[in-house]
Amino acid sequence: MSIGTVHFAAGEIFKTVGIPLTDDAYAEGNETFTISLSNALGVTLGSPGTATITIADNESTTGANPIDQANFFVHQHYIDFLSREPDPGGFAFWTNEIAGCAPQPQCTDIKRVNVSAAFFLSIEFQDTGYLVERIYKAAYGDVNGTSTLGGTHQLKVPVVRLNEFLPDTQEIGQGIIVGQGSWQQQLDNNKAAFTAEFVQRSRSLPRSQTR
Repeated sequence: MSIGTVHFAAGEIFKTVGIPLTDDAYAEGNETFTISLSNALGVTLGSPGTATITIADNESTTGANPIDQANFFVHQHYIDFLSREPDPGGFAFWTNEIAGCAPQPQCTDIKRVNVSAAFFLSIEFQDTGYLVERIYKAAYGDVNGTSTLGGTHQLKVPVVRLNEFLPDTQEIGQGIIVGQGSWQQQLDNNKAAFTAEFVQRSRSLPRSQTR
């Protein structure tokens, strides 16, 4: 799922928008999704403003669950945690962490847990997705949520929904690959732009300013 804002600089006439796809092993037939442009600021949208994309199914029969393959497991972590396709160096490193461990298969489960933890603790996720969670928590506090892990029980969770978390995370992480180019400056710029926009949202302003 991809939701976000496309920013055009003065004079720009096109943008490339990346939409991550998962090449699973299920025979599902062709699938479609729609891209829509809306809520333009400072410009007028031309026509058409929407386009329908068809994903051609490359499976004729359903195979084994690909999550058991190291390369699929790692690729999905890049999509889920970092909202981007893997960079070649990082992808090779983390795939080898699982596929190259010994003795197989005893070490595999432990390595998978360690790789997942590494993505969560990475600078890139801590300063994008986890930062968004903390910003919402600081701004709006917690609500009661229901967990079924270990039996049904209530717990406090930040007031952030998926359709808020995804675009905000993707906005902060836009163009960021830690360790490549001037990623630190780009990340600082992204965070500054996001927080400046966040505090101007109607939900963040005092009620007297939103009437």
